[in-house]
Amino acid sequence: MPPFVRHPMLGHLREIRQLIQRSRWCVLLLGMLASARAQGPASLEMGWSSRGPLLKSTDDPGAVLILQQSATLGDWHEVARVFDRLAPYHDPVPDGASAAFYRLERHLASINDDWSNQLPATTQRLFRPGTGSGLAGIAIVKWSVLLDRPGHVFFQDTVKYPFHLNFARARLPGYETISAFAYGQQCLYPGPNQRMVVGSVMRAPVPWIRELGIEITGSTTFPAVQAVDWMEAVQRRLALESGWKVFYMPSEEQETETEAHRDLFEARGIAVDSPNRWASSTRP
Repeated sequence: MPPFVRHPMLGHLREIRQLIQRSRWCVLLLGMLASARAQGPASLEMGWSSRGPLLKSTDDPGAVLILQQSATLGDWHEVARVFDRLAPYHDPVPDGASAAFYRLERHLASINDDWSNQLPATTQRLFRPGTGSGLAGIAIVKWSVLLDRPGHVFFQDTVKYPFHLNFARARLPGYETISAFAYGQQCLYPGPNQRMVVGSVMRAPVPWIRELGIEITGSTTFPAVQAVDWMEAVQRRLALESGWKVFYMPSEEQETETEAHRDLFEARGIAVDSPNRWASSTRP
């Protein structure tokens, strides 16, 4: 299969059945659903990796793109939503699935669109900008991952929702009326009550340093083996151009555990550092 291919709208069930019969399972792209007012909608493209299908779209500035999947062409569920363009996005197909069908839905972005499942490093959306020079200039986006869906990262508009709890109540299903105490028990402490992990993505305070840092937020220490998995989950949903570097920047609660298992992070290709690397940034 070529790196990326496009498929026209497939409307004949006989053709679909034939395609499925020629492979253990296949992925079909069913085109684009767009509002009547939309101009120049993006097209959906598919590639392949060792981990399964890899979906991306062409550019569609000013739009929100919603990637949907179906196993039957009947019931569709949302896989991801992004602004402007879907960068290569891996979607793990459930074990035992014989086929997976994908389509894009889109609408023009509005003030109600305040989160994304993918974060471009250079975007001005979602980031809370820095407020000064030096480390005060670090831009921040907060993120959340539900543990029962670890590949699905929510990057929130951190100006509109400065706290994780604000966002959870507004956008996460089942969290509309959760108390601050119950929410903390579900995301800030390891153990049987944990349902979520939260943290931040930090962008270097000056534009000529193409670096991001990922932090995990907790009121106590999380095991390093879990932190590695969470770090990788978030990093996979960053849309990075060539030349960008990503670091794990542990919070105070995670520093001792991280240092004790630095070799684990390094073995998984995760560089460990802190925002202090940006403290004396000067123009090259």
